[in-house]
Amino acid sequence: MIQYDLEPADLVETYAASHQRFWERLARPGTWLTAAERVAVVQEARAARDCEACVRRREGLSPEADVGEHTWATDLPLSWREVIHRVATDPGRLSSAWFERSIGDELSHEQYVEILATLVHAGGV
Repeated sequence: MIQYDLEPADLVETYAASHQRFWERLARPGTWLTAAERVAVVQEARAARDCEACVRRREGLSPEADVGEHTWATDLPLSWREVIHRVATDPGRLSSAWFERSIGDELSHEQYVEILATLVHAGGV
């Protein structure tokens, strides 16, 4: 267990400041994504939690089954939105074949990496 030399009120204040710094960094451009794209990635991941298609996929025997239309929250490219929903709601069944199908004209390897990093840092996974 981690021991802190701070009083509970100081710890809350320290955590709040750290949280604020994260959101300020998120709203800046990354290496491959713009600031607006990074914020939209987080918006899309939050929406994925309530997406009925994602619920059906997660409950299904195969993550490749047709689950119908997703509920989208942003106008990010479709391939990005599909990756965000899948990573945010069913990460345990990702495969290398799925990854290879996800990369293409709309989504580069580098953008994929920054999307994943954004999701992890925002707690979207």
